[in-house]
Amino acid sequence: MTAKTLDARLMFKTHPQDFPAFESFVKMAILDPAKQVRSKAIGYLSQIYKKSLRGVFSGDNQLFLQFQTGDRINTLYVCDMPQTYIGQPSRAVPFKIGE
Repeated sequence: MTAKTLDARLMFKTHPQDFPAFESFVKMAILDPAKQVRSKAIGYLSQIYKKSLRGVFSGDNQLFLQFQTGDRINTLYVCDMPQTYIGQPSRAVPFKIGE
């Protein structure tokens, strides 16, 4: 079962100052050209979402994160995909955990 897409900023309503760091980790996990940097960012996001993280992907020039609660897959819109990342054209390297 898949839920509708939610804006990730809603999760940071009480602490909006923390959203930029979260957004940075999502960008690192999918856009960084260095595999070891992407791996570390994925590890950090996995700690936040415990064992429920299912992946990060791009679509329609936007970045999304998916996590699971029960049998529901939750999709969070994180941000628009930047045209460049650390001085290079952005190239998304999505990942999935489990199925």
